[in-house]
Amino acid sequence: MQACIDCLLDTATRVALSVGSHAWCERILATGAMLSSQPEWVFAGPALADLDSIPTGSREVPEEGATVVIGVEALSETALHTPGELCIGARGAGLKEPTLLFVSGLKRGVIEHHQAWHGEYPCGVDLLLCAGRQVVALPRHLTLELR
Repeated sequence: MQACIDCLLDTATRVALSVGSHAWCERILATGAMLSSQPEWVFAGPALADLDSIPTGSREVPEEGATVVIGVEALSETALHTPGELCIGARGAGLKEPTLLFVSGLKRGVIEHHQAWHGEYPCGVDLLLCAGRQVVALPRHLTLELR
């Protein structure tokens, strides 16, 4: 998550915080980013249960849908065999073939909301999942499936 914070935020960026880590909050605020109820970026930890309160944009201004950066415990293309692990199938533009992603430390409600908004495209949110030095992008145009 550190690289996302350092590369993406500046004084012109609107953010919301739900990180759960004092150090991450301090790092985000040190960028000069502005706290906002209509954020462009939302930074969250694994406790984020769903995407209910995240701006999704509208058909007229889909770019107002936020990007949600979530710190998770682990990401892998093979099963992690951890309690609560999610297996997410992804397909769509930008992927050569359907792909499986195994995630530890992510709530089902996050993916369920992403799925629910798929029919409303271009509205929705883009997800960046971060685990250590790994980052996986799940943009709003992808079709996601919990397996």
